[in-house]
Amino acid sequence: MTVGLVTVTYNSASVIDGFMDSLLAQDMADWRLYVVDNASRDEGLARVRRDMAGDARIALIANAENRGVAAGNNQGIVAAQADGCDKILLINNDVEFGPDLLSGMLAAMGALGAQMLVPKIRYFEPADRLWCVGGRFMRARAYMTRHFGENEPDRGQYDSPRRIEYAPTCCMMVDAAVFTRIGIMDENYFVYFDDTDFCYRAHKAGISFWYSPAPLLFHKVSSLTGTGSEFSTFQGGRGQAYFARKHFGAFAFVFLAILQCKYALRLLRPSRLAWRKFLLEQRAFRAGLGVPLPVR
Repeated sequence: MTVGLVTVTYNSASVIDGFMDSLLAQDMADWRLYVVDNASRDEGLARVRRDMAGDARIALIANAENRGVAAGNNQGIVAAQADGCDKILLINNDVEFGPDLLSGMLAAMGALGAQMLVPKIRYFEPADRLWCVGGRFMRARAYMTRHFGENEPDRGQYDSPRRIEYAPTCCMMVDAAVFTRIGIMDENYFVYFDDTDFCYRAHKAGISFWYSPAPLLFHKVSSLTGTGSEFSTFQGGRGQAYFARKHFGAFAFVFLAILQCKYALRLLRPSRLAWRKFLLEQRAFRAGLGVPLPVR
C-alpha cells in the first residue's frame, strides 16, 4: 500500500523543516512525497533538495509561476496516480505530526471502510486546542463551512470516529479511485473553497468520508496566507460566489443574495475598516461572478 503525499509550497522556509522532519520519522516506509512549488523566492526548497539527494521517494515539481493551491495539488495528484499510489494524502507543509500519521490513517481507513479520511487536528500553539475534527456545510449561509471542535480545549470529547461532510485539505487521505470517479481539484479556485468544492462533489457522489481521532496532527494555522488578510478575504469571497454559480444553477441567486446580506450587515456598525472590507468583498464577489463556469 503506497501513500503519495502531495504538498504545495510557496515561500515555506519558516515551516518546511518541521514538516520534513515529521515525514522522515514515519514508522512506515512505503510513501512518496510530491512537493509542488509555486515559484518560491525564499530558501524553503533548499531543505527539500537536500533530502531529495538521499531519498528517491521525494520528488519536486517546480513551477515557474504561482499557479495556486488547487492547480498545485492537481499536479501532485496526477504524478501520484501515474506512479501507482493507492492512497493520496493532500497535506499542508505548515504542519507537524508524529511517526504514526501515515500508518494510523491507513489503519483507520481500513477499519471504517472510508474512502476519504481526516485526522484530529490541533493548533500548533496552543497545542491542547482543537482546530478541526471534521466539519459540515452550512447551507443557510451559502455553503460556508464549519469546523467541528474549533477553538475548544481537547478533553477527549471528539475521541470517536464519525462520518463527516466536509474537512479542509490540510490533511486529507483519499483513495486514488475517488479522483477517477469525481475528478480532481477545480483550478478555477486559486486558494480557498477548492476543498469545499471537492468535498461537496464527494458528498453528492456518496463517497464514504470519515473523521478519525487518531492519529494527531498540529497545524500552524494561516502561517503562510494570514488569517483575515486582504488576500484571504478576496480569495474566499471570490471562491464562494463562483461555488454558488457552479453548483446551484437557477437557484444560485438565493445563495448570492445571502452573501450580499452578510456583507451588508457589516455596515450596521460603520467604520473605516468595515467599509474597506465591504468594498474588498464586493470586488471579490464581482470576480467570482466573472469566473467561467465549467462545461458540463
